[in-house]
Amino acid sequence: MTTTWSLIEPDEARSTDPTTESSRRHVRTDPGVESDRPRGLAVLLGGIVALLVAVRALVPGPIGLADDGGAVRYACQTGLTADTAGGPRFFDFAILRWSVGDAATGSEGCPAHASSVTWLAGALRWMTGLLGQDVVDLRVVSLLYAALCGLLVALVLLVIGGSVRRQVVVATGLLLVVADAAFVGFAGSLYAESTAVLGVLLLAAGLVLVDSRGPRAWVGLVVAVLGSALVAGARSTTAVLAVPVAIYVAIVWWRRGSRIDRRRWAARLAHHGVAVAAVLALVAPAVWTVAGESERARVAETWAMLTQRGLLDPEAASAELRSTGLTPGAVDLATTSPTTFESSDEREANAGVLRPSTVWSFLLAHPGRAVSALDDAARDYLTPRPAGLGSYPVDSQMPPKAQDNRVVVVSSVTGWFAGGGLIVLGAGWALVALAAFRRARSTNTVASTRSAARASLVLLAGSMLGTATVAFGVGVAPDRAVVPAALSGLLAVVLLVASRPSGPSPVVAGLRWAASRGATALSGASTALRESAARRGSDGARR
Repeated sequence: MTTTWSLIEPDEARSTDPTTESSRRHVRTDPGVESDRPRGLAVLLGGIVALLVAVRALVPGPIGLADDGGAVRYACQTGLTADTAGGPRFFDFAILRWSVGDAATGSEGCPAHASSVTWLAGALRWMTGLLGQDVVDLRVVSLLYAALCGLLVALVLLVIGGSVRRQVVVATGLLLVVADAAFVGFAGSLYAESTAVLGVLLLAAGLVLVDSRGPRAWVGLVVAVLGSALVAGARSTTAVLAVPVAIYVAIVWWRRGSRIDRRRWAARLAHHGVAVAAVLALVAPAVWTVAGESERARVAETWAMLTQRGLLDPEAASAELRSTGLTPGAVDLATTSPTTFESSDEREANAGVLRPSTVWSFLLAHPGRAVSALDDAARDYLTPRPAGLGSYPVDSQMPPKAQDNRVVVVSSVTGWFAGGGLIVLGAGWALVALAAFRRARSTNTVASTRSAARASLVLLAGSMLGTATVAFGVGVAPDRAVVPAALSGLLAVVLLVASRPSGPSPVVAGLRWAASRGATALSGASTALRESAARRGSDGARR
């Protein structure tokens, strides 16, 4: 066993600090991880995953996610109009083809909404124009999703390395998550969550790399910033996923600069500058999204929170609504016909009251309702698939609202525990966080596995924040809004598995221990039976 000097910063390696020396003695070379790392296998497995996801999304026919009205409001800002030739498709069939026209931003039917999905739609429109076409095909996004899945697998495996079995296990785990029907369908839609899902894939890859050494750290920083821009820029409720990422990246790069000898002040200053610039780049999209949320969207979201999420006591709904400051007319609509509020005069009259702070104040006054909202979000998290939205285009010969169920391993397993709601999800989060924290702090593992554990912690923190934000801030389609948080949490679990040090599998070790104990017990029982039989024979002979 030799010390892995390459895992330590040059200035740290020259340090005479006894704590550093102690840590250095505990960082051992892992032959399965650090020696003769099969990098080619990582690239090969990444390519295989990309191919499998592409086939899964496009063969025998493309799949997507039907629009419930949440996608068209972003598409119209870039001049894309849903191609509904062959019949209506909203809610029933996925819309994969969008006709190019004039942008209608700011009109009555197309209010401005800040979201990174408009960047994606704009890029698709630009690319379509270059090709001389007038229809945007979202199958291109499905291919992009597959490519990002392959990139994630390749980058993660390049960092953690290890034996062939180890890499195949991690790649399989990532494939089962990203190919699940709960997530892959978003690539065939223009929901805000679509770019958030793409961004989470980049975030996971970037976070594993950003704590590496040399050029990999810079690649990880760029990938993390791009992923954060897509996630935080998607919608205000996904912006919180960028918070733990920004904190982690700032700590990593600031500490890296602090380890540089003070005489190399320019290098120290450069690293500290990178830390500050990275935080600004990570947070800026979140600020842009929150500040760019239209008043109309804010009012609609708050109204739905108060009237459609089950937060009100049915016996005292009117009184509770009046306590929030709503006008009598709005209270009447809420209790009789809440869906007509958007087109009524009461919307303008109550715009100043219908703010997120109104919901938060209400939940603070009724903590039991807050727990109930969290429990509902946890159940949606454990069944991360919008209900009632079809997966197939109208020409697929599939019935309306038919959903793709070819790969549902992960979502089916999590769905088994959905009945437990917040209790089960909270316990799962706690177990993952504890295991990831222990591995991230361990001095008996190589740096690459610690990087995976730290990335798992950051993704888990973002997942928890995202779920809480959905619970307390999303009234329209919360089951769709929680999907990026669910994907982040599942990737955190896979990265935790990837961070396991080399050695026997705990499952195999447990089975061996049980088999050993069983064999010992059987041997003892057999010996006791033989001795008992011998005593009976001896007693019979004496008689």
